[in-house]
Amino acid sequence: MNKINHKLFTKLFLTAALVLAFQPKGFAYGEDAVQAYNKGIQMTEREKYDKAIKYFQEAVSEDPRFVDAYYNLGILEEFRGNNKEAIEALEKAYKYKPDDYEIVYKLATLHYISKNLEEAEIYIKKIPPENPHFEEIVRFMSDPGKNIFSVSRQSEIKEPEIDIKKMTNGPISCKTRVNNVTELENPGGIVKDTENNLYLADFKKDSIIFIDNDGEQKVIARKGIINGPAGLAIDKYNNLYVANYNSDEIVLLPASGEKPRILPVKVEKPYFLMVDDLGFLYVSEQAKNTVSKHKLIWED
Repeated sequence: MNKINHKLFTKLFLTAALVLAFQPKGFAYGEDAVQAYNKGIQMTEREKYDKAIKYFQEAVSEDPRFVDAYYNLGILEEFRGNNKEAIEALEKAYKYKPDDYEIVYKLATLHYISKNLEEAEIYIKKIPPENPHFEEIVRFMSDPGKNIFSVSRQSEIKEPEIDIKKMTNGPISCKTRVNNVTELENPGGIVKDTENNLYLADFKKDSIIFIDNDGEQKVIARKGIINGPAGLAIDKYNNLYVANYNSDEIVLLPASGEKPRILPVKVEKPYFLMVDDLGFLYVSEQAKNTVSKHKLIWED
């Protein structure tokens, strides 16, 4: 009989993104269900989410008791913005495992943001006050504007405390040094990394330009992955984020030089970006006239 893959895949992801469940040892599901489930895990690792959903659906069709397949199906549907389908999947998981408070927490938050307040209250009352998820749901409901819903089964994410220092004095003048970057057609965002290298977005040419300390410049990303770059942001690890205005995407250019990829977050006409030291990505969305907030998680 096939064994369920217990390997946790780790990469940069949003907490609104994927936190997969893995079946504990000693509990047997049908062989066909396990095969479909493993394929769902593989497709998720490859970021082929539509295929992953089909395999998880196949797993629960083969074995309706497959709690983790329901759970992962719910997380993927939530990730795609299909809260109704996410709730349906998670409620089936809850039917077979009502003492799993991660499932209860997910149902409470999804019902809450879907404005199903009576249903949300039902699930909230099922979480014991001493359970860590009780504190999380209270904190979540006190800040309903947060775009953070998925909570890892492996460990809690705690934000470090920081001291806020107020700047009371501004500069009395500004000196200009002529060192222009030329051959730009529609320059957009500009950021600097920790090594004082500059990154520029050229909206019309669909390109990102890198400029080192000596003034040498080169294109590091072009049309294809880049589509109407507007705002840029860089985190403390020198990962670069690009607001693809024309395709409603946020692109990550890893500092490691790995292949650029699109972050799994839904935005509409992203314009300006900012990443703070706590790992929050802020996106101004012109289509919605709003600023959305997204939690980033890095591999340990």
